[in-house]
Amino acid sequence: MGDKAVGPPITMKFPESVHKARGDYMRQVVRHGRNAMPAFRHSEISDVELDALLEALMSGEFAPRSTEK
Repeated sequence: MGDKAVGPPITMKFPESVHKARGDYMRQVVRHGRNAMPAFRHSEISDVELDALLEALMSGEFAPRSTEK
């Protein structure tokens, strides 16, 4: 079932010009939920952890690496 996506892909690198707006949106979704995404309380993911996760997502840290050289 790993090939079934629930939401849009969020592993691509976002341009720095949209980091604040995108980060604010993703923070809102994490804290308040949206559709199939449940809300996560501060006791489940701290603000520091959430900030680090959002930065990693927006920087493309989780993007698939190309094996081509």
